[in-house]
Amino acid sequence: MARGICGALCAIALAAGLFGCATPQIEGSFAGLQSLTAADAPGDPARLFIIHGMTAQTDDYADALVQGLETRLGLSDKGATPIDQPYPVAGAIAYDGADPFVNVRTYRLYDDGQERLRISALNWSRLTESIKQHQFRRDDAIERALINGDIKVHVVNDGVGDAALYLGTYQPVMRRGVMIGLCAFLDGTFQSDRCTATTTRSSAPVALISESLGSYMLLDAIEALDTKPNSAAGRPLFLRMRDFYMFANQVPLLELADLRPPAPRAALATGAPAGSAKFEAFLARIRKMHAAKAPGAPLQIVAFTDPNDLLSYRISRYNLFENGAAPSSYHAANVLYPVAPAYFGLFADPLKAHTGYSSDAGVLDLVTCGTTGCAK
Repeated sequence: MARGICGALCAIALAAGLFGCATPQIEGSFAGLQSLTAADAPGDPARLFIIHGMTAQTDDYADALVQGLETRLGLSDKGATPIDQPYPVAGAIAYDGADPFVNVRTYRLYDDGQERLRISALNWSRLTESIKQHQFRRDDAIERALINGDIKVHVVNDGVGDAALYLGTYQPVMRRGVMIGLCAFLDGTFQSDRCTATTTRSSAPVALISESLGSYMLLDAIEALDTKPNSAAGRPLFLRMRDFYMFANQVPLLELADLRPPAPRAALATGAPAGSAKFEAFLARIRKMHAAKAPGAPLQIVAFTDPNDLLSYRISRYNLFENGAAPSSYHAANVLYPVAPAYFGLFADPLKAHTGYSSDAGVLDLVTCGTTGCAK
């Protein structure tokens, strides 16, 4: 066994410059962000909310993604510097003596002097960074083989550490951080876990881009914003949502934490999976809004998955095509897209496969232009 593994790794090392990429597979169709920014709505541009996933981030983490979208949409930032706005988060823990906060970086993109797209990128990682550094400071210092050390420190300790924190008793604090970011995105005021909308309400379409753990956190925060007594800010957001792009979707894995086993006889009688799916609750809310004849087009949900991403999953057929799914409410697509090269079909960098979506040209082409391509 050990000899076989060593032989495989040697083959990979010898072939460092030779790799193959699988052909992208797209299940479904979607229009892309260009359909939102093309509408003529002076003074009320389309909005895009970005949330990162696991691991510590800097406030400029979305700069390259925004620049890629800007170029493909034919828009311009007019040379303006993005605006950062920090927000304190009640209950947050810091072992480094700092005051933990979330940061919302705002970008404004124009076409011929008219603002077409306003983007908010939330950085919530300060809520967990010092906690992980404190917990793993001795483990991170251990000398390891290069690849194993990189995976242990960055994927497990820094990355999975965030997921462990969110699935535990620290979840309300992390969720509050995302709610604060969403409230700022909606031009609202957040106080005592309530988001109060401003007197001037936008009706512009909304798109979401979430990465990894961020998808799970975002679903929680959106639901919380629409749940009394927290606030009623979620309803306008539900009504305006048009596109939801999920990079490295982890919801099927993380929602195992929500499992509530039913009575044995009930499980045998219905054949339904135990527990309540978080994503299904989100879709149920979308169906409810459309059943009430709320205005707006169906929500497009697109999940991007690198087949070699160890922490990514396609959207479940159970979520999408059963339980009375209505085409007028939403439609979805799964995109199997290799963002990390696979060496001789034996190995792909797990970190690149999990974090490379937002910098991959093919992924950005699809997010911007959809499956039909951009108009020339």
